[in-house]
Amino acid sequence: MPVISNLRLAILIACLLGIPVVGKSVQAGGGPPSPQTASGSLLAKADAAYRAGRLGEARRWLGQAIQNDPRSARAHALLGLVLSRQNDAQGALQSLRQAYELEPHNSDYAYNYAVLLLQDGQFRAAIPILEALHQRSAQSDDILVNLVRAYAGVGDTQKLSDIVGELPAEGYSNVSLLKTLATILAGAGATSAVAELWQAAIHHDPDQPLPYAALAELWIGQGQSSQALALLNGAPAAARGPTLLYAYGDTLTALRDYPKAIPVFLELARRTPDDQGPWEKLVRCDLLSGRLNEAEQAATDAARRFPGVMEFQNQQAVADYMLGRSAEAIKILAPLVDKGGQEDLRPVVLMAVLKSQNGDYPQATEYFGRVERMHAGCNALASYFYGATLLRMHQLAEAEAKLQAAIRCHPRFALAEYRLGEAFSQDGKLPEAVRALEQATHDDPTLAEPFYALAQIRQRQGDAAAARQALAQFNSLKKNGPGSEGSLLAGGLP
Repeated sequence: MPVISNLRLAILIACLLGIPVVGKSVQAGGGPPSPQTASGSLLAKADAAYRAGRLGEARRWLGQAIQNDPRSARAHALLGLVLSRQNDAQGALQSLRQAYELEPHNSDYAYNYAVLLLQDGQFRAAIPILEALHQRSAQSDDILVNLVRAYAGVGDTQKLSDIVGELPAEGYSNVSLLKTLATILAGAGATSAVAELWQAAIHHDPDQPLPYAALAELWIGQGQSSQALALLNGAPAAARGPTLLYAYGDTLTALRDYPKAIPVFLELARRTPDDQGPWEKLVRCDLLSGRLNEAEQAATDAARRFPGVMEFQNQQAVADYMLGRSAEAIKILAPLVDKGGQEDLRPVVLMAVLKSQNGDYPQATEYFGRVERMHAGCNALASYFYGATLLRMHQLAEAEAKLQAAIRCHPRFALAEYRLGEAFSQDGKLPEAVRALEQATHDDPTLAEPFYALAQIRQRQGDAAAARQALAQFNSLKKNGPGSEGSLLAGGLP
């Protein structure tokens, strides 16, 4: 792949086509051709070979042209294009640097040299070149985007915020530009600049739905779901299309207001019948709200509407699991997990959970082993369920290791902290058990099970008052373990 953008490639070729083609090799008067005249002829041949895809030939002509006239910026620039096509990134970088140094005011040479510097990770070297170009062409989206990439590369979040603040008004009407800038800023950790970008976009065009939706999703990720809901509720009627509805449904889901989220996704499914996204979210909300029969029916309908989509088969199996119909869930999952080379780990994890629930621990551990072979990295969900299975098998040291791995993958994983506390308790490590269980109650105060486990430990330690207090908290919450674990499979990690 060429390292120079297609747009700039076309511009630079157009520039190179302006090279005068000398029709005769000998000038008037009969003297030998000047180095510049000879280079012009060689450049014309090189350009023709380059355009025909004969890169080796073009490179040879350019070598001769540069030997005749080492100060030919055009020759160095065209050689940079040839080397780029030949995937010689360092050679292309060197050639374009020479072209830029010979003609520093040529915007095309400067831009392409700066792009190659960025691709080589030389962000600081690219910044002054891009700044100069930005001063000359403030309306160029290409230059602006690459300037932002450069400052993101050096981690200058203040400068990124400054650039966002200086974005011209017409830039806020360019949805593609806004998305690109937001992605770069988010990748650099400049979340405040991302928020500023979307807030300014809302100010410049209050009827555009994307900025509301993007800002709401940003705030949801930061745990500010109530603020996101207020933003969406305040959007004008003109902005209330499917884009905003998606964000509204996601916000209600993040707030665990599933009864209100469900009709939103139903409406989206009606408005966008070819989009499977609303169906996935609808089934998820049904599962998380305990509407298990409705979830199974919706997943079945979606599977018929979108045949071959594994997500809906997986959701059907989760619904059956939560309804206590293990055999039906296994029947759905069997063809999914027996394919081999499976990219999606969830059916395999769920099959392992079902085998564990049925007491088939050898099969369960075999499936968990398959998950680990398929996904060598961090997988909190698989590690959690593997640890819970090992706990049931009373393999305490192994269970502790898996549960600790789940927590490392996903800090503040309350259910994993609770199970780890149980493992420590059964292993006689009461101080460690108390710490893990108290951490679980801190990370999810709505989870009942840690309070019950704490009550048992306090009773063993002879602290009757603390035991009664923990038991009272458990009774006030009164959730059940399988329901909590079912929610993990239904909705993923919190």
